[in-house]
Amino acid sequence: MNHIRTVVEDGIGILELARPEVGNALDLPTARDLSAASRSLLADPRVRVLLVQAAGDHFCVGGDVGAMAAHPPAWCTDVASAVHETVLALHDADRVVVAAVQGAAAGAGLSLALLADLVVATPTTRFVPAWGRIGLTPDGGASWLLPRAVGARRAAAMLVGGTVLDGPDALAWGVATELVDGDPRPRARALAASVAEGGWRAAGTTRRLARTAWDVGLADRLVEEAAAVGAARARNGPLLDAWSSRRRQRSRDESVAGPGTPLRAPFAGTVTVHVAVGDDVAAGATLATVEAMKLDAPLTSPHDGTVAAVLVGDGQRADGGSVVLVVR
Repeated sequence: MNHIRTVVEDGIGILELARPEVGNALDLPTARDLSAASRSLLADPRVRVLLVQAAGDHFCVGGDVGAMAAHPPAWCTDVASAVHETVLALHDADRVVVAAVQGAAAGAGLSLALLADLVVATPTTRFVPAWGRIGLTPDGGASWLLPRAVGARRAAAMLVGGTVLDGPDALAWGVATELVDGDPRPRARALAASVAEGGWRAAGTTRRLARTAWDVGLADRLVEEAAAVGAARARNGPLLDAWSSRRRQRSRDESVAGPGTPLRAPFAGTVTVHVAVGDDVAAGATLATVEAMKLDAPLTSPHDGTVAAVLVGDGQRADGGSVVLVVR
């Protein structure tokens, strides 16, 4: 794989196009290497997220036009078929795909960018539907991916009308998800790391659900979502527990709700106050009178923290009763 580099670092599978002297153009050997490399990384259990990037000034200028001119038409079919193996691998991946796109993403390079869930580009990046300029039709799944990314009319403007997007236009159209000045690879690496460090399996399931949204009816999708969220809860219990623990800690860090704090439901009268810190509710006493859904005196938590919200205990009573102070 002379023109494709792969490495796995900290759960990030990096797939790098490394033919910078020709803008990472795809000839037949490169397209075949790209297919083998992408499938190998996605089969690696160490890989939690895939990062697609490229060496040099350009992400990928598409097919190698010089090689196309030197070969018979069947050669183009062979290159496209090899590229399509990568397209299917990335589209069907159960991991999030991040792309760093600099310079030109043209032809099949545009398709590779569209296969990513998070695309970091620059203001000077150009997304180029290059096929029509040389009398060819789209490949790399562009005729399927682009309408789903930007809508049918904008896809036609690019595929038929030849519209080229710079970075700001790509961001506005939804082809890029973020712009940075300079090299986009460090930011893309940071995004990949954040996915790899979190609930990456859940994120992979989420990307699959989103990418197949047009392929199923709502009722079937709801069944899938219900099963998926249960599976994610079982798998990622520690993440949920850690988040809940941090939330309870924040609840202990704040101290007073002043007069005029609104209640969250219709309420009036003298109330018995309870204080909720995280999941713990401590019994209190009659501390204040509520007038017109607002407190007439400060309420101070008997625990460390600020009373950030005042809630009617059962959300129904309108003439006195219990109030819960939510401390944050």
